[in-house]
Amino acid sequence: MKSRPTSSRRFTAGLAAPAVAFALLFSPGSAFSAQQTWTAGNGTWTTGANGWNGNTTWTAGDTATFGAAGTVVVQVGGAVTTGLGNATVGAFNFTNNGYTLQSDNATVTRVLTLGNANGTGYITVASGVTATIGDRVKIAKAGTSGQTDLYGGGTLVIGSGTLGGNATLDATNNGNTSYITSNSTLEVKAGGTATYGTSLVVGGTVGGGTVNITGGELKIAGAPSNLILQNTLGITATSAITISSGTIEFGNTANTGGIRFGQASASAATNVTGTFNLDGGIVTANKVYMGGAMTGGAKYTAIFNFNGGVLKALGNQTAFMEGITAATTNSSLSGAYVKTGGAKINSNGFDITIGQSLVHETGLATTDGGLEKLGAGTLTLNGSSTYNGTTTITGGTLKLGAAERIDNASNVSMASGTTFNANGVSETVGTLLLTGSATLDLGAGGSNTLAFANSSALDWSTFTLTINNWSGTNFLKFGTDENGLTAGQLANINFTGYGTGATIDDLGFVTAIPEPGTWIMVGIGLTFLLYRRRSSRLSDKDF
Repeated sequence: MKSRPTSSRRFTAGLAAPAVAFALLFSPGSAFSAQQTWTAGNGTWTTGANGWNGNTTWTAGDTATFGAAGTVVVQVGGAVTTGLGNATVGAFNFTNNGYTLQSDNATVTRVLTLGNANGTGYITVASGVTATIGDRVKIAKAGTSGQTDLYGGGTLVIGSGTLGGNATLDATNNGNTSYITSNSTLEVKAGGTATYGTSLVVGGTVGGGTVNITGGELKIAGAPSNLILQNTLGITATSAITISSGTIEFGNTANTGGIRFGQASASAATNVTGTFNLDGGIVTANKVYMGGAMTGGAKYTAIFNFNGGVLKALGNQTAFMEGITAATTNSSLSGAYVKTGGAKINSNGFDITIGQSLVHETGLATTDGGLEKLGAGTLTLNGSSTYNGTTTITGGTLKLGAAERIDNASNVSMASGTTFNANGVSETVGTLLLTGSATLDLGAGGSNTLAFANSSALDWSTFTLTINNWSGTNFLKFGTDENGLTAGQLANINFTGYGTGATIDDLGFVTAIPEPGTWIMVGIGLTFLLYRRRSSRLSDKDF
């Protein structure tokens, strides 16, 4: 980190504040700022000295320390535009539990400005302490530089849990990366929004960090920007991001970053764990990826858990999720796991590729939640996935890459208008289920065997299946024998490019019947081939 100028009342912007500087910041008589201590219990923060231990002078940049014990509601009163210097606070320091800052007005949001134009805005919540930024209060970072960091080991809550509460941590003015560290927790509830202008790192040099989204919104506004799990060298630490409801959103469509595990380049972190739990809500990002490979025997356990939330694409991306494997992390536990809630991926009208295997959760004895492909556009799977729940295509196209093998117990369910592109892959999967007229694409030029283990559950009375790119080198199978598909069901399969009808043999393999025109072309082709061979033989005799 950059060194601190001795004449300044702030830390200069850097990657993280060291522990000694952190202690100086909030010590009495610190060169950084004077401490103003709230002693009024429940009360209203207005102009003048009300509630601030009898102090009559508040200098912009002073530390606001909330230290009285108990459940305390501090109302931010009036416009707070005089006396407190527009309530410009150098830092917030919560040393006791139960504080809530909320507006004194039922409709007006009160703004508290944090830090100065170029420095770091610090929010410290002591270990074991929870502090809440409540309804209609906005903490806004001053200026267009610096960063906004959370320290102390406690929990800062944004929002009361009430929809429309309009509680805000606004760090869009940040010019530098911000940190949640020293084992601190940021929770964003319903009615709360936390916005960062550039990257946010969860976990730093003095410990890990936690983010919980429980109905609120976490936004990364800038580009290029990342939401990073544990970006630190040479320590042992654990960090986690969990979303159960609400949203995490990268708002700039030009953003080239995303959700990143570890440092951008090769790392020598000793034993670091980063976990992302997608338990609910919606996460909109450009990509999810591993940073630099671990070096020198270092280990980073990187875990992404799909468990019912939606991962949504921000744009076209050929590397939407990749690298979260032991090959780059030196940890056999690293991976993208599909849990009981399932993996829900929305391509959002774009074309995206997951080179990462989607793995059945370790130790899960029952069937996992499978994969649901949402939205228009194409999702290409190009790992070697082992999830065993149903593969559901509710929108657009799901395509299997050359390396992909979805588990043979996984059924495939297709909604009306969707496409399953097997792309020349030889694969055995479970039952094919149709909830609408859909398309099975065997892949142009492919030579594959696509076998559905059991198709007795198909309802062909209303819906049809169109099979594209059928050729003599493709083998399609429904069921284990001729009973896997009835003649009536077979009549509802439309073949393109080869024939309009089909037969099924006693092993359950489907053979398309070529169009009459195709037979004519085949006959012409055979006649021409025989003529060429006869001409060739005559030529040989001539010489």
